[in-house]
Amino acid sequence: MKIDKDLINACIDGDRKSQSKLYELSFSSLMNISYRYQKNRSDAVALVNQCFLKILLGLKNFDNTNGVKSYFSWIHKIMIHSAIDEIRKNKKQNDFHVSIENESHLEQLSKEEFNLIESTIEEETLQEMLNNLSEIQKNVFNLFAIDGFKHVEISEALSISIENSKWHLMQARKKLQSLLKEELEKQRINGHG
Repeated sequence: MKIDKDLINACIDGDRKSQSKLYELSFSSLMNISYRYQKNRSDAVALVNQCFLKILLGLKNFDNTNGVKSYFSWIHKIMIHSAIDEIRKNKKQNDFHVSIENESHLEQLSKEEFNLIESTIEEETLQEMLNNLSEIQKNVFNLFAIDGFKHVEISEALSISIENSKWHLMQARKKLQSLLKEELEKQRINGHG
């Protein structure tokens, strides 16, 4: 079975079997996003479950005329916003503000570069690298480098200043580049690279 208008309409009508099938077909895509924002699998699954409930409740408003591609685009946005909501809910008060005078020294790691890195390093190793970041650095990096948010949007989503968002991104990049160099050196030594 695949995701199509009939499956979506059956889910809207409350058919539990169809809802279960839609969950099954959507799970890995949602989990890939959720796991980037969570420290462990059980928290990531819990977030996916919360998100899927929002998806089911919102299906009646989903315009399914553009097919599966628009469905996945739609649920990815819901997943990202669910992750942001969870971050806000768990946010600890932090009055740490840093001013960046010159952002030209920020090293750029584009989405394409991140995807190249992701393809050469096992997913589990990449997730470990992301988990080595502080929670705020991980969230800012995910939102900026992977999900394409601008600093102004990150600032609003995480209730931090734009400068603080830029600073956390810079720190995350430095840490990830250091971890990446270590991992690539390990692979080279072990004959995998």
